[in-house]
Amino acid sequence: MKKILLATALLGLVPSLHAQQINYVNPSAGSLKAACVDGKVEDSMFCLGYISGWADMYTISSSPAGTEGERMTFRFQDGVTPGQIERMFKKYVEDHPEIENQPAPTILVLATRPVVMYMILDKNSKPKANSKWAPMDGDKK
Repeated sequence: MKKILLATALLGLVPSLHAQQINYVNPSAGSLKAACVDGKVEDSMFCLGYISGWADMYTISSSPAGTEGERMTFRFQDGVTPGQIERMFKKYVEDHPEIENQPAPTILVLATRPVVMYMILDKNSKPKANSKWAPMDGDKK
């Protein structure tokens, strides 16, 4: 009888050993993906809300590019939706399980490269001469 109880208790622990713990404060790629796929309404809402907020932040951010105070700014191609970004992110994490422990924002950048456009701005945050929106992944559009 003790063996049956012990086996039942251990079997009850097995799913929790394999389940991805969702970190709502600073999610890893694996944690965010778990929220996106677990089927609970609150986790699905967190997933889409997190991705929507990240997308808004990403499109208003810029990063250093070159010299003399130049910056690179980003936007998504026309028609890209948070749902599309979510699907790209989940597929990217599924295809690269080795990155599940990396920060979700970093992996979102990598996953969305095919639909991101960039432009170089001068030190006054104006488009640099002859600069126009260009795809991050070469000539793909």
